[in-house]
Amino acid sequence: MSNKIANNESERKNSLNLALKFDASIKMLQSGNVSLQLDGLVSLHKMWMKQDSKDYKNLQQLKGEELMKVLQETLEELFDRERPKIPYKFTDYFLKALQKFSSQEQFFRVPITQLQSYVQAILFKLLEEDKNKIVNEQNGGTFVKSLNGCMLRILENSRPNDMFLVLFNLLI
Repeated sequence: MSNKIANNESERKNSLNLALKFDASIKMLQSGNVSLQLDGLVSLHKMWMKQDSKDYKNLQQLKGEELMKVLQETLEELFDRERPKIPYKFTDYFLKALQKFSSQEQFFRVPITQLQSYVQAILFKLLEEDKNKIVNEQNGGTFVKSLNGCMLRILENSRPNDMFLVLFNLLI
């Protein structure tokens, strides 16, 4: 009996610790400081990609919408900067991480409004980058490829009915 209580207490502490790490990583990603954003993104990526633990699966279920919202805000902020001020390495890593997040079905267990906002942000950035690719072929082409890959992962891993709703709403 006392072992069971100790295990439950340990599981609760692990879950709380994980949630605190997640929240700290989110704050780092929202900081605006590229170095802190990179650290936060690496930490979030490591946490999110762990599939073997019940705690991580609970975290994905509870924090998926928050993560999607923060990634969307970071994407918009990143691409709203002037061309020379976009840090290429961070942007490249960010877009690759975005593709990996989008490669998991549980990432899309969010309300349809959040999914629509996320998809809309990616599609608009894709359109902007495609226009900018003509001006700046070196980085623009890479960003377009990464955003295209991210959009393909979204289409592949989200629930089909949700995606049809989102895409039809964007057409209207």
